[in-house]
Amino acid sequence: MTLFRCRKGAVAAEFALIVPLMSAIAFGTIEYGSLFFSYSAMQAASRDLARQVAVNTISIEAAQDEAELRVPRYMRDDVSVAVFQSAPGNPAANVYTFRMSVPAKQATIMPFFTRGGDMMLQTETEMKQELPFSEPGS
Repeated sequence: MTLFRCRKGAVAAEFALIVPLMSAIAFGTIEYGSLFFSYSAMQAASRDLARQVAVNTISIEAAQDEAELRVPRYMRDDVSVAVFQSAPGNPAANVYTFRMSVPAKQATIMPFFTRGGDMMLQTETEMKQELPFSEPGS
């Protein structure tokens, strides 16, 4: 009966059972935190650059190059940027669509859970082109 009363090694056994779970929680928190950060950076870049293109302060080509510089460094090589126009010849009806996407496993600093999946982070911003300012009566 002394076998069941001996408590030597109980802490080590409990530690061995808890460590994998706690590690998975810690790695998951870091990974999904960096995914949210990357997605937020993509949204901010998309929104800002779409606005700049819509008010004619930056060209579409320059906006696409600038978008790659505004995302985190670890995903710059993998981000895809596309800008579309609905009516390029008609500024009164033209709407710019600014789309950015990147594979989720490239959008995190530590791909632990997203390593095997094919999830994509994608953001899209639509902005109507603004007409140039003109003085009344001119």
